[in-house]
Amino acid sequence: MNLTTIFRLEYLKLPDSRRVLQGRVLQLPDAFGCLCHYLFVGLPRELVRVARQMVTASGSLADIARRLLDEEVRDKRGALRTVVARRTYDDVLVSDLVRHIDAHAIADQSALVHAAAHPPITTVATADTAPLHRPQVETLGHLYFLGTVLEVFGPDFSPADLERGKTEGDASFDTLTSVRQLFPVNARLAWLTVSAFRQAWNFAVVPPPDLRSGAAAGLAVEIGA
Repeated sequence: MNLTTIFRLEYLKLPDSRRVLQGRVLQLPDAFGCLCHYLFVGLPRELVRVARQMVTASGSLADIARRLLDEEVRDKRGALRTVVARRTYDDVLVSDLVRHIDAHAIADQSALVHAAAHPPITTVATADTAPLHRPQVETLGHLYFLGTVLEVFGPDFSPADLERGKTEGDASFDTLTSVRQLFPVNARLAWLTVSAFRQAWNFAVVPPPDLRSGAAAGLAVEIGA
């Protein structure tokens, strides 16, 4: 008997998630099912668990989205502190980054997108700034993603928005759901995917906080002179 066979389980797409929820959770409005899919990447066990919580919870779609994201935002703050504690970073830069996240990591769409739009480390890439580039992009990108979730599933969420999210392409819920899979692999690509989704929804787009190389910075100064 071969005991080394590996089966690869793909994440569910939105139609699959909806079928799972329809078979397991009664009286869950379609918009709430999309929120579950959005947040939990189509993982069946998590979808069903959170959907059942939604059925018994009180509040609007926007209220429930905010409560669900509040814990995740706090988790990102803790995750960043764990990452920076494991390595030696420039004291000033890492302090600025941690304080920036602490100040903006709340379940509020404006605060989260503002955090992404105003990264604390914007200087030329050096031996001090380069090691913090990935933690900054990944952490701020995740806040950018969560802010987008709150913006989509906010008080103004409409039936037209629900239908738009069910389509294919950059505007689809599946596009933004894929971001969670991208962050561990390529944080910048994850950020750009969030931006593509936001552009398709006519939301303001924030560019990733790329550090310029010394050569590029010198060229920029020369051109601007």
